[in-house]
Amino acid sequence: IGPLTTDLIPPVSSAGIRDIAAMQGQRDALAVQARPPQGVLDAALADPEAVQLGAGLNKAYAAALRLGKLTSHPAGEGPPDQALARARQAVEDYLAHFPPAGRGRILLGALARVYGQADGGSDAAVWLAGERGAPAGDAVAQQTMAALRAVGVLDALVVTVEGVVVYPAGTAAAA
Repeated sequence: IGPLTTDLIPPVSSAGIRDIAAMQGQRDALAVQARPPQGVLDAALADPEAVQLGAGLNKAYAAALRLGKLTSHPAGEGPPDQALARARQAVEDYLAHFPPAGRGRILLGALARVYGQADGGSDAAVWLAGERGAPAGDAVAQQTMAALRAVGVLDALVVTVEGVVVYPAGTAAAA
């Protein structure tokens, strides 16, 4: 097989360009829907220190993930679970420097930092599952959900023998 030439690539039609534009519009609409409720941003932005600490959390996650990908394999293509484990450990280590009662505000600050900026970013740091075998409540994602419940934007789910019961956010049962 010889070198790839542009002669083999068909030009994009105007219909194709319209399709791409439509998909980008749908993507942007879904991204807006995926944003946390304004109450989350308001709660975090009322606490600038939490936003600053949340930004630090996001940076610790991103740096550890990047380092994990680079050191997993010489070509940077090692097992992704090793890179993710390193990033999860970095987030847990970062949060460990703060009292448990104050970690929720940092997690909300991390969300606000991502969604309160035009350039966005990833909120993956606040949705990390715990290590296998660790208590579920210790997971960063569980702590984030508890913080969201504390500001009244997340329903509480309770599993019973009859099924799942949803307690709307803001009710006494959800707290």
